[in-house]
Amino acid sequence: MMNDPPDLPTDRRQVWIWADSHNGKKWDGKDGGLWAERSTDELLRHVGTPDYALVLGDVSHAYRESEFRRYARLRRTSGIARWYEIVGNHDFHGTESGLYQKIVRREFHYVLLDGNLCWILVSAERGRAAGILRAPTRRWLKQAVAKHQDKNLIVCSHQLVVNTVRQTHPRINFECVLNPRRWVSSLRRSYRIDAWLGGHEHGPKRSKDQVKRKGRTTFFNVASFSHAYHTEACNSFVFEMSIGGKEIRALCRDHDVGAYVEEFETRVPLPYPLKFDPQPRIVEVYSEPRRRGPGKEGT
Repeated sequence: MMNDPPDLPTDRRQVWIWADSHNGKKWDGKDGGLWAERSTDELLRHVGTPDYALVLGDVSHAYRESEFRRYARLRRTSGIARWYEIVGNHDFHGTESGLYQKIVRREFHYVLLDGNLCWILVSAERGRAAGILRAPTRRWLKQAVAKHQDKNLIVCSHQLVVNTVRQTHPRINFECVLNPRRWVSSLRRSYRIDAWLGGHEHGPKRSKDQVKRKGRTTFFNVASFSHAYHTEACNSFVFEMSIGGKEIRALCRDHDVGAYVEEFETRVPLPYPLKFDPQPRIVEVYSEPRRRGPGKEGT
């Protein structure tokens, strides 16, 4: 049995969040894996080691074993002890072969608790660009959101939620989680969700309308960790929090220039004073996505 990593401090949190390295995809003369390695090195040298990392999918481009292993090597050698991932639409086909489960993570949909900070992580359930959550998964997500209303609550998915932050694809909302809009709206009316994070929709270069507050929820497009698909920058977010505080300070890191971009800093209000556990833990796991999904194209 593997030992737990060392306890984390309970007075603060620094959580690193990124998506879409696309290992195996070359853009601007570099493979996505190289963009990811350079950006990780920049963060560790100039910001320090975060308490844990959340990766919102598409660590691979063509779901090859070598692409998953390159990500696993980055994770292993980074010095960051805790990593939590969800499946992206490109990664999805690696779940059909079992490579993703073998190399990256066995869980697909799960709840991570860190004190009264609750992360609900929901993987892509097919391989095309447009996302989908099957009806059983939607029911589980609703139940998980309802169960944890006594906590500060953040949902993470690979694709974005329709009609929230800006999309750049000419087919409006093509790159989004394609649930009926009424279902998402109903979920948010019935239950509080403090933030919803996604990736997938890469570019163009970052702008202020890639984060938007609607009602009680702050929506983030955190992508992309490489230059793939005209992003023009390696971006990630660092969420900083302190015990007793009632907000998240969300800092956008531009790893190409080695600095936070002040104009993209966002404050996320929270309902409860924050408290943290020495050992964040996965407390609930839901079923795997379908073994087969239509199509193997995507962005």
